Amino acid sequence: MTRFDFDIIVVGAGSVGLAFAAAMRESGYRILILDSGGAPRFDDSSYDLRVNTLNLASETFLNAVGAWSNMQTKRVSSFDRIKVWDSAGGRIQFLADEIGEQHLGHVVEAGVVTTSLIEAIEGCADIELRFDVHLQSVTLSEDRVEVILANNERISSLLVVGTDGGNSTVRESIGFDVSISSYDQRALVAQVEASEPASRTAFQVFLPTGPLAFLPLADGSYSIVWSAATSFAAQLMQLTETGFEQKLSAAVDYELGDLSLISQLVSFQLRKLEAEKYFFDRVVLAGDSAHIIHPLAGMGVNLGLMDAAVLSEVLLEGESDSKQDPFQVSRLRQYQRWRKSSNVPTAFIMDGFDWGFRHPSKLIQTVLGAGLTLTNRMDFPKQEIIRFACGLKGDLPSIARRV
Repeated sequence: MTRFDFDIIVVGAGSVGLAFAAAMRESGYRILILDSGGAPRFDDSSYDLRVNTLNLASETFLNAVGAWSNMQTKRVSSFDRIKVWDSAGGRIQFLADEIGEQHLGHVVEAGVVTTSLIEAIEGCADIELRFDVHLQSVTLSEDRVEVILANNERISSLLVVGTDGGNSTVRESIGFDVSISSYDQRALVAQVEASEPASRTAFQVFLPTGPLAFLPLADGSYSIVWSAATSFAAQLMQLTETGFEQKLSAAVDYELGDLSLISQLVSFQLRKLEAEKYFFDRVVLAGDSAHIIHPLAGMGVNLGLMDAAVLSEVLLEGESDSKQDPFQVSRLRQYQRWRKSSNVPTAFIMDGFDWGFRHPSKLIQTVLGAGLTLTNRMDFPKQEIIRFACGLKGDLPSIARRV
């Protein structure tokens, strides 16, 4: 067999790429992880505004790859209740004990996840991490794939996994067809304190201007994500700090009392992205490189982690089939089929909620609001919704299934 520099090259050391490598750490494959940024770090003196909402499937997966215990030594905030309402008066509440669980999910800073995953693979002789490395291009030949770095270094492997985000160099270099559209919204993100906080409770409010989420943090404060229409977001960003706090408090009907900013308020444009294919030849995409959905319900990172879990599972199964080249097209096709069957419907559902609750028709808003209230009184449909959101339903990889 021709000697390669590595068996697998992972481009992108975010949570998806690192989780995939951690899941493969005992496979015996030589894995190189490249990232254009500096090594992630956890700062216990302040919160990272990049926050993930992890469901139970992601928790199970991260525990299986050795990261969860590391995360718990840093900052992990669990919640067992989600309160949802809309501008038409509809309300629904989800409780962990309704499905026999102790919690519905966790709110975790992105830096906590990545640093904990790095700790999980430290000491693994078969995994090498390189930061501050810039990828120039990816080239394919009959039996290998090469990455070419900005310094013209060429590194060969049997497989390249692109987890380098929405502006993926891997995806663009290979020329994957991709559908990109704008939501005409900006996500406003900040950390706030509430005068009347609610313990272990997350909030989701559907407003005509866009959905607003409050995610509980370990110190009792909240991370907010306000996905506001672009024009309205611009108005919010121009407000004084006091003006924004008043607007935010009123937007949730003072459910949490008076709200105060305790961090910088930042915003970024929202867009939807879906690659037509998740693999081509010996190059495969995962996470935001392959798909980006609306941040409503915080499903994006969970879909990405399940990409990593499924990809590792199908490749490890392929290992037993062919020691010569386990990265067969049939395995990558299985990964693509498996993940698209989950990612595409989830994106459609999130888009439907966003479209419906922002629709200018009072009739549509009234019907949706009534639907929330009615569902709140129906045990079985409500429990099924909770199980779906928590990652307890669907075709999950074995490494992410709760026992």
